[in-house]
Amino acid sequence: MNRGTRDVESSPCQPSGLTIEPTWKAAVVLTREQAHDLVAAAVADGDGDLVIHRELTLEREWGWLVFYGASDPRALVAGNAPFIVEKSGRLISTGTSHPAEWYLENYEATGDPHQWPGRELSVISVAADAEIARAAVMIYRNSDLSLGQAKRGLSRLPVALTIRTESPSAALWLSEHLAGLGVQAHQIPEFAD
Repeated sequence: MNRGTRDVESSPCQPSGLTIEPTWKAAVVLTREQAHDLVAAAVADGDGDLVIHRELTLEREWGWLVFYGASDPRALVAGNAPFIVEKSGRLISTGTSHPAEWYLENYEATGDPHQWPGRELSVISVAADAEIARAAVMIYRNSDLSLGQAKRGLSRLPVALTIRTESPSAALWLSEHLAGLGVQAHQIPEFAD
């Protein structure tokens, strides 16, 4: 959930829920060092008390998860959530309510560290050769819809069909199995409070 977007060159950073978009428009691919510099600039407090913990940086195909904190390892810093830095230069704050891995998994699954895959699916398309009857039975057995509701919903597309399952993992399983029957559905993300 983006609570604000700031121009990196002209605005101070307020880390909680902040996404900073790069000011350049060309295709840019940051290096790890540039990612560290971007976070350092965003969290600069004027006293020089905050440092990038380079040894904790996690590297992924899309970019990095960069941690920062007090220069004195004994000092605690409130709200020092790590930042996701995409290779494009986009800077996204995570949070401190959950472990960093939780935010990282959410980002990799949904594109946003503050949302996670939900237990609902939205059917987005049905192939001409889809196995509608089998798909309807599968939906009926794995959701809160009746068999009739599932059949009618699949036949009325493009009118939205939302399927509520018992858990996010059940929604993922159902989505994957429906795809094998010619029915494309995606998980509807849920947002943190």
